[in-house]
Formats: sequence, C-alpha cells, structure tokens
Amino acid sequence: MGGSAEEREKAGPFCGPCHHKAGVALLPDLLRMRLSQLEAELQEKTDHFTKELASVVHENADLKQKIQSNDNIREKYESLQEELMQVQLKYQREIERLEKDNKELRKSLMLRAGDKVARKKVKKSLIDMYSEVLDELCDYDSSYDTQDHLPRVVVVGDQSSGKTSVLEMVAQARIFPRGAGEMMTRAPVMVTLSEGPYHIASFKDSTREFDLTKESELAELRKEDGSVDAERSNVTDLVSQMDPQGKRTIFVLTKVDLAEENLANPDRIRKILAGKLFPMRALGYFAVVTGRGNQEDSIQDIKDYEESFFSSSRIFK
Repeated sequence: MGGSAEEREKAGPFCGPCHHKAGVALLPDLLRMRLSQLEAELQEKTDHFTKELASVVHENADLKQKIQSNDNIREKYESLQEELMQVQLKYQREIERLEKDNKELRKSLMLRAGDKVARKKVKKSLIDMYSEVLDELCDYDSSYDTQDHLPRVVVVGDQSSGKTSVLEMVAQARIFPRGAGEMMTRAPVMVTLSEGPYHIASFKDSTREFDLTKESELAELRKEDGSVDAERSNVTDLVSQMDPQGKRTIFVLTKVDLAEENLANPDRIRKILAGKLFPMRALGYFAVVTGRGNQEDSIQDIKDYEESFFSSSRIFK
C-alpha cells in the first residue's frame, strides 16, 4: 500500500495533505494581523474625532458664554434705558410743577401791581381764550375725561419729504426739531400760537391719547416729495384708506424746485397737481417750496426764495 518506504520518503516533500495544512495555519495569522491594523486605524480615528468633539464643545462653551455676556449687556442697556426714562419723567413733572408755580406767581405779581385793569384792556382772540381753557383742562385731565374738539391736521408723508417745513410755514415759526435723515418729530409737541402783545409757546407731554383716524373733524394733509419718483411712495394708499372720498384731504407737493431741476419730464408735475397721477382724491392740490434746506434761513428768507422760484419757474408760469 502506498509503495515502498523509499518511495514515500522521496515523495514526502510533495505530499498534498501536508501542504494544505500549512496554508490553513497561515490564514489566522493574516487575519489577526489585518484585525490589528483595523483596530489601530479605528483607534486613531476615534482619537481624532474625540479631539474634534472636544474642540467643538469648547467652542460651544465659548459661544454660550458670549451669548450670556450679550444678554447681560442687553439687560444692562434696557435697565439704563428704563432708568433714563424714569429720570426724564421725573424732570418733566418737575418742569411742569415749576411752570405752574411760575404761572401762579405771575398772576399774583400782576394783581399786586394793580395790572388787573390793564389786562382787561387787552383784546383776546378766540384762540387765546380757547388756549386758556385747554390749559385749565390739562390740569384736571388725569382725573376727568375731558376732550376738546378743535380741528386737527395729520401730516402724512415719507421721511425727509418736508412735513416739518410745511408745518412751520403754516405756523410762521421755526419751532420744530430737525435731524439729518433721522425721525425727529415722533414725540407729541404742544404749541400755542396767538396774536397780541405777547406770545407763549408750551412744549410738554400729554397723557391724553387720540385715535386720529376716527375723529370726524380731523383734516388730513397729504404730503408728497416732488423731488423723487412719486410712484415709490405708499403714502397715497394709506391716505386713500383713511379718506377714500378725499373730503378731508389736501395734497401738498413739496420741493418742486428740486423736481423741476431733476425731472426730465416736467409734465409729471402738472399731472400730479391736476390729480391725474395718483389713485386718490383730495380737496385740492398745491405745490410749495419750503426753503433751500438751510436751517439758518428765517421764515421771511424762505418766503422770498419761494416767491422768486415761482416767478421764474418754467412749469408754473
């Protein structure tokens, strides 16, 4: 069986089953080596991701700290703003008290000086008398629901379109604040205008609130800046919603001097003033020039400039 011993010895190195067992013995070693390599790579990537995660956590902590710091700054700012408002209210009340004391003192001094008869000789206008009544009502307005019914004007227009200048020309006095593109007339301003040997103007806050869109006697003064494209403004839609029939609206086109200089088609100004360009109704359409933008100009300087412009204008001749 299987040949002689000599033959088996010669054929030993080339025995098939023995060669197969040696190959099987090497396979686990290769697998263990590859597994070790994979474990090393996995550990390296794990260490890398751990460092990245630690960096992200650190950055997140810094971000949370910055957010907390910003929140603290915002709270301090709001606290200081509230404190400033309280101080302003305090001084406003003190000013009102001093004004009232000064008024009473003046009355007392006038009575002592025997000026009572002289005061009766001064003829007071209806506005003066109504203003005195309003001053008295303001003292009791916090306790009683008092309300006057004088006609009011709401001036509607884009920012820096000349609303303040129009009001000053109506009042014939430069009394309102101004700012370079900033909204300066958002706070209510109380002004008393009168004709006589004296003039008193009072500026103070009022606790009374008005719904200006519902008062039947309210007049709306619709203002449009003629130096810019009128179609860009949404003021027309706003006024039309409040007064669709145009029974309380007056259209005022400002800065027509700049419009005449900058617009290529002057017929647009004529169409605006004829009520043909805007989808709105108004009692009348007016063009005005309220100065050259110089805050130092007086009312008379502005009137002279306006008269000079309209006398030489190509459009309004």
